[in-house]
Amino acid sequence: MRRLTAILACALALASCSKKETTSAPDKRKVTTTVIPEDERGAKKKVFVKPAPDILEKSLLGSKLAPDGTVFEEKSTFKPGEPVALTIWLKQSPPGLATSVTWFDAKGNRVGHEQRAMNGEKMTTYRLAQKLPPGQYRVEGYWGGNVVADKSFEVKK
Repeated sequence: MRRLTAILACALALASCSKKETTSAPDKRKVTTTVIPEDERGAKKKVFVKPAPDILEKSLLGSKLAPDGTVFEEKSTFKPGEPVALTIWLKQSPPGLATSVTWFDAKGNRVGHEQRAMNGEKMTTYRLAQKLPPGQYRVEGYWGGNVVADKSFEVKK
């Protein structure tokens, strides 16, 4: 009898310890997410431009060259067929440095490009090989991959 009483007491204790799950009514609200596009016309775009190191001493664009081959006099208007040259003077010319120039027309199309190894030199002159018809043009000078000179010019009669 003791044994039966003990088993019964354990069964009652076990039954009283078990938790019954209560089920709650499901939430009847329905959530809908709507994407509303933003009107970005006229919004200013934030563009980060990494500054180039301070390596350019000066740059000149012109057609008259000094005896040492550098641009003697800067100008921004040229006659058709007149040679156009860009001289870049650098503060730094580390080993392995290559400079280059790219010439563009008014629509941004590439008109010419030239690159050369500096080999420690701190001055170089680039001459545009072709004759330009009348119009607006631009030239960019590069120190490695960094733009250090950006000049606009015009060819007119």
